[in-house]
Amino acid sequence: MLVYRVPSPATARETEIEPDPSIRLSLNMVQSEQGLSLAPTLLSKRNLKVSFRLLVYGEGAAGRTTQRQSRNLSLQAGVVMAAGKIGLSLRCPYRVEVTARIWQNERLLVEKKEQMACAG
Repeated sequence: MLVYRVPSPATARETEIEPDPSIRLSLNMVQSEQGLSLAPTLLSKRNLKVSFRLLVYGEGAAGRTTQRQSRNLSLQAGVVMAAGKIGLSLRCPYRVEVTARIWQNERLLVEKKEQMACAG
């Protein structure tokens, strides 16, 4: 089983926004025999109230799935905060696209897109 990350081309939205350097987003994607899991974490350099949105699209041998999570978080400076958890039961071959966005009011602070694939 070969699992790899697929480089994502820059989208118009990614080229329009300057990511907020005071916030770090880690998707923490892990592949196992049961499928793929994500446990995103956020780390901020300052106290901040944000809205976190996660969209996961998976396509594999058993079909397609889309999962969404959204939550409001109060980040504390220097403290890593869990932002959710999603598990996908997928068998190779599969392809997963993840989009995570951090908003404050109506302003997009950070957008991160990743793809992962497994070639049976």
